[in-house]
Amino acid sequence: MDSIFCVHSGLSPSLIKLRTLEELSRPLPNYINLPLVSDLVWSDPTDDNIEFAANQRGSGVLFGNSSVTRFLESNSLQLIVRGHQCNQNGVHSFAKTQVVTVFSCSDYSGIEKNKCGPLQVKTLNEINIYSLTKSGSGFLQDSVRMMLTPGHIGLEPYRMKKSSSQTRAMTFLTTTT
Repeated sequence: MDSIFCVHSGLSPSLIKLRTLEELSRPLPNYINLPLVSDLVWSDPTDDNIEFAANQRGSGVLFGNSSVTRFLESNSLQLIVRGHQCNQNGVHSFAKTQVVTVFSCSDYSGIEKNKCGPLQVKTLNEINIYSLTKSGSGFLQDSVRMMLTPGHIGLEPYRMKKSSSQTRAMTFLTTTT
């Protein structure tokens, strides 16, 4: 069973089952004319209590917690990993850690002063999430180890003896500055 859905941007109201993606005719001549594909490229998560709504960007949709949970459960998945949105730590969670946004470009456009946030899936039980800060001699690194557990949707802190590590992990993912 696959547990992680990786997508550039987000969900679409047209995507209920993953097999829908397999049925798309390829190559895609112009994704803007295909609402499903456009949503996968431009959609953004929202904390608003909605399924889907119009997106201010003009393309894609906003998707809420309930649409994330429904999609994951319908496809026997545990996590959505997406890119597309700059955030200050380079990594940010949404929908009770069911969605993780990773942004791999630090100092975006030379004005954002953001960190970059790669994610490393070592095993389904161990996912390392990094927050890298650009420095004169390379990158300074902060990281947290998370895990997926059977029967649970979303990331959980990696089980360690000290509970402070678990608190640090959740703070790391939800801090926006």
